[in-house]
Amino acid sequence: MFGSYLVGRELNMFGSHLVGRELNMFGSHLVERGFITLQLIEGGI
Repeated sequence: MFGSYLVGRELNMFGSHLVGRELNMFGSHLVERGFITLQLIEGGI
């Protein structure tokens, strides 16, 4: 029981690390796209 708790914690931390990385990459991608879109809009006006 204690072993499975430790394994579960490790998997949870690893999973959240992967999810965090994905979200981080996705977020920065969205920010970049939004920034480019803003520049295009400002340049078009």
